[in-house]
Amino acid sequence: MPGAQHLARHLHGPDAPQVAVLLHTRLRGLPRLPRPPQISDDPHLFPRLAHPFHEASPPPHSTAWTPPDHGGLGGGVLVEHHPSKTEELWTLECGSMGAVINVEALDAHDPALFHAWYAAYHEGDAAGRHAPVVFPESVMLDQLTQESRAVRRAFGVFVGSECLGAAVLEWETEQNAHLGNIEVYVPPRHRRSGIGTALLERLSQEADGAGLTTLIAEVNAVTPEAAGLHFARRAGFSTVLTEDHQVLDLQVPEERLAQWRSVSDAPALGYAAHSWHGATPPDRLGQMAAVQNAMNADVPTGDMDVDPQNLTVEELVAQDGRLARRGYVTFVTLLTAPDGEPVGFTRIYIQTSDPDHALQDDTWVHVEHRGHRMGAWLKAENLALVQAAAPEARFLHTSNAQSNDAILSLNKRFGFRRTEVLHEVQRGGRT
Repeated sequence: MPGAQHLARHLHGPDAPQVAVLLHTRLRGLPRLPRPPQISDDPHLFPRLAHPFHEASPPPHSTAWTPPDHGGLGGGVLVEHHPSKTEELWTLECGSMGAVINVEALDAHDPALFHAWYAAYHEGDAAGRHAPVVFPESVMLDQLTQESRAVRRAFGVFVGSECLGAAVLEWETEQNAHLGNIEVYVPPRHRRSGIGTALLERLSQEADGAGLTTLIAEVNAVTPEAAGLHFARRAGFSTVLTEDHQVLDLQVPEERLAQWRSVSDAPALGYAAHSWHGATPPDRLGQMAAVQNAMNADVPTGDMDVDPQNLTVEELVAQDGRLARRGYVTFVTLLTAPDGEPVGFTRIYIQTSDPDHALQDDTWVHVEHRGHRMGAWLKAENLALVQAAAPEARFLHTSNAQSNDAILSLNKRFGFRRTEVLHEVQRGGRT
C-alpha cells in the first residue's frame, strides 16, 4: 500500500504505520476537499496520533480532521496544503493514488491471526442486534480447519495485529454446486471506509473462480434501516426470503408444557413421540434421513435459487459427528404415525460454550398428518427434554419464514417474541 506508506512519513509515534493505513482507507472516492479542512474529534483515530493537529507533519503538509459527515466518510484524513494555490485547492494526500485495501486470505491455523479475525467477525455480526447468536470461536475454527462436505474460505483486512473486517465464502461441490453462501462483517468503527466493499469484491472473485453463479447471504435487521441491508442492496443483492427471529424465555413451567401437550389428540390417534439427545440412535437413522428430506422439499424458500438438500444415512452420521466435535448437544423428538412411518420431527441445539442459548432448528409435520396440533405436542415434548438435561439454558431462539403463518401462530402461543428479521439476500442466478 504505497499511499499508506507515504502517509506514514508525515505521522509520528509508534502507531504511525497503522494509523496511516486506517486514514488511507478513508480516502476512497474523495479526491479533494472543496474548502479548508475543519478540525473534528474522531474518537477512534484521534487518540492514536502523537500530534493530532497541524504539528503532525512538516510544511506544506498538515494533518486535519474532516466533519463526520463529509463525503460520507467522516473521521481523520491527512491533507496536503499547497501554499501557492487558493484555499479551495486543499487536496487529500495520496488521493490521486487511489486507496488500496489489501484483503488477505486467512490462515486459520495461525492462532493469533485467527483470534484477531474472529474478534472482527463477532463484533461485526453482533453489532446493533438484539439477542444475537453468533458462532462461537471454537466452532468457527473447526469449520475453517476441519474437513466437511462444504468448502470454506475466509478473508480479512489486517492492520498490524488488528483485523478491520472478516469475510467467509462457503459452497458445496455436489448439491447446489452453483451456490455460494457469503458472510461479510465489519465492526462499526471501521465501516464506511471501503473495507466491506473490498471484502465482498474478493469473495465475488473467488466465487467466479469456483464457477459459482449465485451468491446468498443472511442479513439480520432489527429495523428496515439496518446498515447490513443498505450495504447488500447497494451491492446488487435483493431480499428473496424473510424470516422472523424469535426468542422464548426459559425455563417454561411444567404446567405450561402439560397444557401444550394436552391440546393435541395425536396420542389418542396412535401417533408416537420418540425423544433423544446426542447422536441419532442407529435404529432411527433411516427414519431421520427420510423425514429431513421430506421437510427439505416442503419448507418455504421464497425466491432463493436453491434446490432441496438430499441427506443420506451416511451423511447424517457424519453430520452428527461434526456437531459433537464442535460442542453441540442435539435434542430431537421424532413423530411416527400409527403404522410406524416417520411423519414429523423437531430439533434443538445447545453449544456447550454458550449454554444460555438454545437454538430451535426445525419443527415440521408432513402435510397429510397436520390438523391435530402435532407441532405443539412435538415442541412441548422436546422442550421438556431440553429443560431436564440443560436447566441452565435461559433463551430459546428460532427463525421462521414470514409466510409460514401456522408455525408463527404456534410460536406466538408458546410465548416467543420477535427480536429481528432475517433477510436472505441473493445476487446472480443460474442461466
